[in-house]
Amino acid sequence: MAAAQLAARFEEAMTAFELKVRPQQKVEFECRAKCAGNMNLSAEAYQECQLKCGERLDRVQRAFAAQVKQFEEQYVRCGQSCEDIIRNKLRALPQSHQGELPADLKAELQQCAERCSQTQLDALPAMVKQWENLLR
Repeated sequence: MAAAQLAARFEEAMTAFELKVRPQQKVEFECRAKCAGNMNLSAEAYQECQLKCGERLDRVQRAFAAQVKQFEEQYVRCGQSCEDIIRNKLRALPQSHQGELPADLKAELQQCAERCSQTQLDALPAMVKQWENLLR
């Protein structure tokens, strides 16, 4: 349940951020158009102008991508930790239970995964705030 909610909220946050980035994309586009429209620029000056126009948005996009990657990696590590806990408990069971996951361990794994999803869901607003700060 929390995993589906996390996915939905994450998608909403990504869409909202993308919409907030559009004005900056417009500024960059207009800046690049001015560079292209200036026929007095040498090839080197034109390249510098184009790069300068994209600097801010490039920084925002790199920072955004790094934050999303970190968020996703934390979620994956949490899930892997849940699996490790259950795997260790499964090893302690008699050989006859090896390979199959007893109902109690299955429930424990599901609860642990739910906690991971809830933890990330709780962390999402802070990450969204960081995204918004990138645009300031």
